[in-house]
Formats: sequence, structure tokens, C-alpha cells
Amino acid sequence: YVYFTRDALAHYPELRPSLEAMCGVMGCEIPLMRDVKRISLVNRDLRSHPDGANALLVKATLINNAPFSQPYPVLQLSLSNATGQVVAVRRFQPVDYLGKAVNLKEGMAPQQSVEVVLELVDPGQSAISFEFEFL
Repeated sequence: YVYFTRDALAHYPELRPSLEAMCGVMGCEIPLMRDVKRISLVNRDLRSHPDGANALLVKATLINNAPFSQPYPVLQLSLSNATGQVVAVRRFQPVDYLGKAVNLKEGMAPQQSVEVVLELVDPGQSAISFEFEFL
């Protein structure tokens, strides 16, 4: 039972040492602990792309404030108009915003900052604000 439910059980910090010992013997893996509420956006910038027409360039810095390594989050970027209505939304998987040299299995180390550069199509002049969400 424990072997087949290890992914769900791994979310309980008190069970992780036993699960890690079990997987050390059985050759299995358990997922990293996850708490996206402990990932902060410490810097963000959105501007017209310098090399492309009708494109935007987004730069952001994320930091993992958790005391443990955790998976890189899915980033959701929403662009809104003057009344707050969302005019465009896009989700970026970690493979979309991280370089090929980054080992996704290791996750974000505690207090590690990550520089993110995103390119996207400009939805037009109605988009005047933007918001990041970690999923």
C-alpha cells in the first residue's frame, strides 16, 4: 500500500524519512515537497520585445522561500485591460522558461532565485497590466 501511494504520502513531512528509506531499498522515487505559496516573485518587468514586432518580453525573478527544495512551478501570466478584465492568459511549463542545463528533478533549492525570460505575442493596446500566478 505504501509503495503505491508514496506520491500522496510524500506530502507529509513526518513520513518522508521512512519513504526515502523504503525507496532507497526498493529503487523507487518520491516527488519533491511542494508549496507554491512559498515561492515569491521578487522582480518583474514587461516591455515591448526589442527584436520583434507585436511581441512582448517579460523578465521576472522567482525565489523559493521554503526550507526545502520544491518543483519549479507552472507560471501563469494574465494580461488585463483598464477595467481589470483578462484579455490574454498563457501558462508556461518549467521546460518553457528554464534553460536546458537546469535539472528539473532537483527542483528549486531553498533561497534559490531563478531568472525567467518569457516571449509572447502582444495582445494589443488594451492590455495594460499583468499578473503572475504559480500553479
